[in-house]
Amino acid sequence: MRVALKFILIQGPLVFKIVICAICGTSLMVGLSTLSQAQSMPSDSVADLMQSLSKTPTDSSELNKLITRIDDRQKTDPRTWSKLIQGVLNSDPESYIYENLIATIKDRPEQLALALDASYRVLDSNSSDAQKRMAINILGYLIIEKKGAIDLGARSEKLGVLTEKLREKRIGKRGYIVPILILTRPNLVGDVFKTRKDPVEMYVWINSLRKWNKPVPTVITQSVPDLLQIIQSSDKKESVDYAMMALDELTELNALGSFAETIWKVYLSRVKEGPQSGLDMTWIQSIELLGKLKLHSRETLDRLLPDFVDAKYGVRYSYFLPPLIEGLGEKDYAESLLGDYLSKNLSDQKMAGVIRILQVIKAKELAARIEPFLTAKDFGLRVAAYSALISFGEPYRSQALPLLKKDVETIDAFMNAFQLGDAIELLGSQGDESTIAILMERLKNLDQMYWGNEIRDALVHLLTKYPKNKKDVEAQLYELLKNPNRGYAIPWSRALEILGELKSPDIIPYALEELKAKPINFEQKNRQEAALNALSSMQGKLYLDQVLDLYLKSDNHGKAQIADFFEKNYKNFSEEELLTTLNDKLILNGPLPTACDALCGMEIDSKELAKLPQALKAAPAEVSSATTRSVAGLALQSTFLLQASPFCPKFKEQAEAQASQVTSAGNVVCVECQTQRQNTVVEDIPLTKELKDRLENLSGVGFSNSLYFQQYLHLFLKDLQSKKVLEGKVGYTKDLKQALFDRMSSQVRIADRLEKAVSKGDSFFNSYALASTLLSLGPENVDQTGYQLLEKSIDPKDHSKVGYVPSMSGDSERGSAARRVPVTLALLMKDPKNPAKREDLLAALEGYKKYLPSLMLATYGDPFVSGFSGIDRIFGKTWHSGEDSLAPYYLHPTFPFVTASLRTLEATAIGKEKGRLAALRGYFKKTILRILADKSAQAGSFLTPEEARALAGLALIPLLDESDSCAKDVKNRADYSGVLTEDAMNSLLN
Repeated sequence: MRVALKFILIQGPLVFKIVICAICGTSLMVGLSTLSQAQSMPSDSVADLMQSLSKTPTDSSELNKLITRIDDRQKTDPRTWSKLIQGVLNSDPESYIYENLIATIKDRPEQLALALDASYRVLDSNSSDAQKRMAINILGYLIIEKKGAIDLGARSEKLGVLTEKLREKRIGKRGYIVPILILTRPNLVGDVFKTRKDPVEMYVWINSLRKWNKPVPTVITQSVPDLLQIIQSSDKKESVDYAMMALDELTELNALGSFAETIWKVYLSRVKEGPQSGLDMTWIQSIELLGKLKLHSRETLDRLLPDFVDAKYGVRYSYFLPPLIEGLGEKDYAESLLGDYLSKNLSDQKMAGVIRILQVIKAKELAARIEPFLTAKDFGLRVAAYSALISFGEPYRSQALPLLKKDVETIDAFMNAFQLGDAIELLGSQGDESTIAILMERLKNLDQMYWGNEIRDALVHLLTKYPKNKKDVEAQLYELLKNPNRGYAIPWSRALEILGELKSPDIIPYALEELKAKPINFEQKNRQEAALNALSSMQGKLYLDQVLDLYLKSDNHGKAQIADFFEKNYKNFSEEELLTTLNDKLILNGPLPTACDALCGMEIDSKELAKLPQALKAAPAEVSSATTRSVAGLALQSTFLLQASPFCPKFKEQAEAQASQVTSAGNVVCVECQTQRQNTVVEDIPLTKELKDRLENLSGVGFSNSLYFQQYLHLFLKDLQSKKVLEGKVGYTKDLKQALFDRMSSQVRIADRLEKAVSKGDSFFNSYALASTLLSLGPENVDQTGYQLLEKSIDPKDHSKVGYVPSMSGDSERGSAARRVPVTLALLMKDPKNPAKREDLLAALEGYKKYLPSLMLATYGDPFVSGFSGIDRIFGKTWHSGEDSLAPYYLHPTFPFVTASLRTLEATAIGKEKGRLAALRGYFKKTILRILADKSAQAGSFLTPEEARALAGLALIPLLDESDSCAKDVKNRADYSGVLTEDAMNSLLN
């Protein structure tokens, strides 16, 4: 556990690393222009070798093959190794290609010297920060891999000076900076442990010395009180984690001295407090470190085991007892203490907990004392005894299994609902052929939901294990399906799912028949969900029409289940048949309102809108403190009102009233306070404690809503100015507008660091957020940092693939379809005369059309909309679904950028472009009208129906033309482009 945590905190999550290595591929070719000039040779090209180097070898033989390929190339091009090393230095420092490079050279002195020389030259030059970060990665990782046994020669002192300067600027990972400093600037140990007291640096320094078998200076052992102080008083999880790991290292070195007793008391107290939330890693570390201290072993167990028995920490935390008990070397004593509980007068629930703990610590010696509980009166206690004794193996398994089977066969299901599920799951994994008949009887009489899934899974497992029983079971299951009195639907539904898992083709008529009815009650919805699951197990693509018919009849819960069905079966469909069928059913089917009726028929609640100016007044010190979804949505709806008012007279009065209230409220905002904070943001985020603290407390969603609030409010104020609403009365919005502009532009300048400043997930500043912010800023934003970062999100070999975050280029084409449009639009705004970028945008629009039906279905793929609880999300249900990770909020926020892009390209289209754009215009317009016609339209739990409709309205406005009655008399119709400011549109057109 400790090792895994160290790796996550220093190097980044292992899963993330694997994903990066899997997708980075050609994206690592950025900056390798010199390599592309290599002449074609019979052996691998340097570019080919670089691509292979970007993929982590699966074993030593694969690594050796790569080395051989490089050596073969070296024979004809003596600079091959040098080019590869330079290529790695030019790669993304957040990728892991440097680890693969070092794996190939660490035992080869000549190549090792080349890597050291090249990295040193980068550090001792005017190279970019990115190159210097990669040079630090190479040097630090090399030193770690060589366990400090590396000769840096005469450059050692200069390298130390250069590295220390980068350390002060926070350039480079501390996990690599510190090993370099240990070799080159060992006297800095005092600065690390006495002055800076950075727990990350302290941990890495101690860990390195221990692994390199180097002596630990006294100044390090004297830092124990400081580390304890961090653990006891810091509110920063990262600091506490690293301080604990540093103490762990000192424990391994037996270097705690007189502080060991104090540390024992601190850790014991921390464990006694119990886990703070979820899977509390600090609490788990405290247990492990108590085991390593080996102090007061029996007293430790005396004080902690009663809490576990009382289930104070929850049953699942008992799985962390073995390391404590083994570390203390007191397994016999622990078993003795727990054994005493077996003879005490405990409640059935607590006694079951004791037996579970004995099972976890593998206390087979106490099996005989557990045996009497096989006949306990309480069924839950018996199940705990069955589980423990079966886990102990023979002869106890043979004694417990028949009793378990009898209980599952005869126990009163209604009175023992939850425990029966555990018993069935245990029997399914341990049972024999005779178990199948027992489970079938349970299934036939099933009238509760609690263990239906356990029966299904157990039967499928046993029938796979004993296939000769399959035919007889299938016959019984079909009898269940034929029963016209399906009652509570659980036996019928589970029978259908089991037959689907068994690939029984005769279930198809039953499943299709179930899809015909409109779902009106819970039982019917449950049966239809089972029918979809069964069809998914078969050839789901054959039943596309029937499933879509059900979709059109279903409520949001049903639509969510069907969206899940499509994601499970998506790979079985061809793009053409899916697009055609979905178009026919979802978009083109049925009458559509006119554009004017759809737009002007929307209702905006003025009372709700009034909350926006109220929020501005309530937070005079900081506009962006409005991080709730509602305020961001109100800024969006205000923008819609302003854009729609020329076409819909009923909105004009509302728009003017909202403009007056917002500008009045904006006048009281403390711009000076904002500017002070703004200056803090611009400089260096890691060095600013105040900002770091604030960012640590922002969730990814909270930050995103704050960012989108700024975007829409900025657009609203820009529109007030350019559209001349309240002409002569809005001059005082200038300061507020400028404050929003400054704040957004500063966030863009540090976007690449925002993700690293806090550990809040990839949504913190993703590619869509960056692109939409750049578009909101418009051409006034002359800083190129955001555009350079955004370029990284696009796969250089396949522009249809755009990463969810800029550092992860190469998402799938379908997964990229929504974000690709605003990303390519923003890049075209930066370089509007570039024909390649123009073609990229047109291709992005065509890709959006191709996957639009999928994006519409995905709007119902939200677990919170479809009725799942929060705990379901913890166990794997997320907002993203399917192999392409589509999310319910991909469609609505991107559609306004799609139609604004269309308008932009139409204005200057020539030749064949006109025909391509005309086809897109009609299709997009019909789709938006379909969305607006659906009164329940939403985008999962991220957008309310009002917000989703406002976005659809903004998407419709650029498509209004002289054929629409509400638009034909609007003289400056071209000035209304939805989510683009007027100067952004002008920049794209000029």
